[in-house]
Amino acid sequence: REVVMDPPDLCQLPALHCWPGDGGRFLTQPLVFTRDPETGRGNCGMYRVQLFGRDEATLRWRPDSGGARHQAAWADRREAMPVAIVLGGDPAAIYAACAPLPDGADELALAGWLRRRPLATMPCLTNELAVPATAEFVIEGLVEPGARRMEGPFGNHRGGYDPAAPAALLRVTAITHRQNPLFPATITGPPPMESGYLAKLSERLSLALLQVDFPQIVDINMPMETIFHGVTLLAVRRQRDGDIAQLARDLWGRKPFNGAKLLLFVDEETDVQDARGCFWRAINRVDAQRDLLRDGQRLAIDATGLTGKPLILDPAVKALICRRWAEYGLDV
Repeated sequence: REVVMDPPDLCQLPALHCWPGDGGRFLTQPLVFTRDPETGRGNCGMYRVQLFGRDEATLRWRPDSGGARHQAAWADRREAMPVAIVLGGDPAAIYAACAPLPDGADELALAGWLRRRPLATMPCLTNELAVPATAEFVIEGLVEPGARRMEGPFGNHRGGYDPAAPAALLRVTAITHRQNPLFPATITGPPPMESGYLAKLSERLSLALLQVDFPQIVDINMPMETIFHGVTLLAVRRQRDGDIAQLARDLWGRKPFNGAKLLLFVDEETDVQDARGCFWRAINRVDAQRDLLRDGQRLAIDATGLTGKPLILDPAVKALICRRWAEYGLDV
């Protein structure tokens, strides 16, 4: 809060117009803070923000997101919802805002756990929300009940544009920033993009949490090419017939797997980080009548079982080749 912009002016922010068909300038790495009017419990999510003029912006969130639920709760009370948009600050908080946490989880608590010390916060100027003290910019505002504006189009990670659609309208009440602030941004588009590496971090962290509830899971891989949550490869210890189908149903009921179009299960000895090998196994060694599970538009493939004897190199031949390789004169 070293500088208070008076009057607040979104036009002064170097927000990006990323793709030719985008509907305008967007904040692409915002931490959007809201709170429940009844419980006071906060939410921090990375939602898309489009800027309009000096003091208006739209907030695009999914209907099942924490921000959307808070907006509905404030609208039921016929009261304006306070919002704070943070740009920059501690990398742990930036990651936590887009992490696939269970409903009700505290994103700043996760950030503190990652940092191994609590994240310092400070109150906003025009509302009671608390935001990280290390923020580069803080944009404060109100969303009035029913206030909406057309947002988009926006170029997304699927390689096309999200069409224009109504979104929550934020009226800005204050903008503060540090002296000589850094303005964070990222570009969303076909992989690999920066968001893909944040998703891979979530993959590694979520594995440990996943194994608490499902100890039969050995490893997971969410390939960038499948937009992270679109496909998940899982190495599992199969215990009995039918347990893979039940595991698929359980995973589809929780984040981040609830949006997975494909869950591919392989045995614990298969390296799921070798996506090519997993897909080869699934296509060539699966019985379509026995090993496929459909749930609406979602598919699970049980490739944990093998039909016939697998091809394995003779250990004696392998040892001989390794021992005499230098004699063959092959420079590879």
